Amino acid sequence: QIGDYFRERQKTAKAAQYYAQAKNMGALVSCYYALEDFGGLERLIGALPEGSPLLQDIGQKFSSVGMSTEAVAAYLKYGDAKAAIDSCVQQHQWASAVELAEAHSYPGIQKVLTQYASRLLSQGKQMHAVELYRKASRYTDAAKLLSTLGAEVGASRMNPLRAKKLFVLAAPEVERMRKKMLTMQAPEGGTQNAAQTLASLVNQDTATGGDKWLDSAWKGAEAFHFLLLAQRQ
Repeated sequence: QIGDYFRERQKTAKAAQYYAQAKNMGALVSCYYALEDFGGLERLIGALPEGSPLLQDIGQKFSSVGMSTEAVAAYLKYGDAKAAIDSCVQQHQWASAVELAEAHSYPGIQKVLTQYASRLLSQGKQMHAVELYRKASRYTDAAKLLSTLGAEVGASRMNPLRAKKLFVLAAPEVERMRKKMLTMQAPEGGTQNAAQTLASLVNQDTATGGDKWLDSAWKGAEAFHFLLLAQRQ
């Protein structure tokens, strides 16, 4: 009641002292946020029991001021991994969002990965995007991006060795994609029948999307290898 008395008179810091003595956590959360005492607010995360609704409130408050690390800690202790991931996405903490999505088997991880990859590409970080695709087992996307980069470098004729390297990197990604599709189609512990094999081939054709470099994954590497030999001669 003393805390309420001071709070009604806009003496929030004084009120917080009495709320702390009374262990009125709800009022204390409001006071710390009003005072912008984020250190005090963070300490409350450790003091509150798991699943407390106040943890969700604290997470929302930290998110509103762009403090995603603290917001994630609060959301995870509350038990809401989705809110923690959303908080990272809102603050463009893509690496953290992907890490959380993987750690908590978040079903919407593909959407997070797509958003992160788009941001990397917009920043000109193509190889970072390739590594992200590989980590997410999105082999077709990795191969397409690598083959596109190889074609761009090759078209300039400035660095055929780099173009060859990019195609050499792209080809194994296509092979991994094909192996993954064959594994998915095959019955457990058995081999494919004719219909399953045909389905695998159709899926592979759809995945490559008619991309000439992906259709014959090693041809680009071979072409630039012969170009390098010709230049050497």
